[in-house]
Amino acid sequence: DVDDGNGVLDAIWGTTTPGAGDLLRLEGQVGNFIQNTLETTVALSGTSVVYSAVSDSLITASTGLDGIWIDDTPFIVEEDPFNATQFWSFGSRPRTTQNGTPVFVGGCSETPSGPSGGRGVFIGTTALYVSGDTVPGAPAPLSANSVDFDTRASANGTNNLAVLDIDTSSADDGLVAINGTALTLGGTLVQESLPIPVSVGGLGENWDNFDFVGITESGDNAFSGDTAGPTGAD
Repeated sequence: DVDDGNGVLDAIWGTTTPGAGDLLRLEGQVGNFIQNTLETTVALSGTSVVYSAVSDSLITASTGLDGIWIDDTPFIVEEDPFNATQFWSFGSRPRTTQNGTPVFVGGCSETPSGPSGGRGVFIGTTALYVSGDTVPGAPAPLSANSVDFDTRASANGTNNLAVLDIDTSSADDGLVAINGTALTLGGTLVQESLPIPVSVGGLGENWDNFDFVGITESGDNAFSGDTAGPTGAD
């Protein structure tokens, strides 16, 4: 947050090239939009800043529009067409490939201002995972809240790793997927309530939840989470 003397504004500070950082984005008018909130998740490619902003449209007069931006350019904005029959309802938690292709969680609705009918993970405008999909290796289809906000693609977009929600109970609906398939370690699915194999470091406990993820172009990957062991040892 920065104060320009007239009030506090959201700002993004950093650099897309080696060297000292600088002010990269500041909420305000950008083209035909008034950006009034910048989401705290920000991604830097080799040349651009990819971020989420809530904006008001000077063309349609619609307010509070959530969307994904690349520098000064709106990539997707709430109420824009998603396909011939649906509209974007939000775009959030953006990441990016090295060439500036956004990787984000988005939702769609049947009408321009309607509620989200589901959500998905997108790289550009290509869906990686969408509500209702059946991910190979997963025991149930993806739920309406199908994707967590923890998703990463490798630098060139070759590989991806995501935390997903399947349509089961809250005790076992979380799992990790890699490149469109449910992840296994030590021959066991990486899913809430399932045991962590001793061969990969398990101590007799079960997976409980999953958090941050990361993956490289070569496919090396990592994720963080929690187990169902007792507090202090989980």
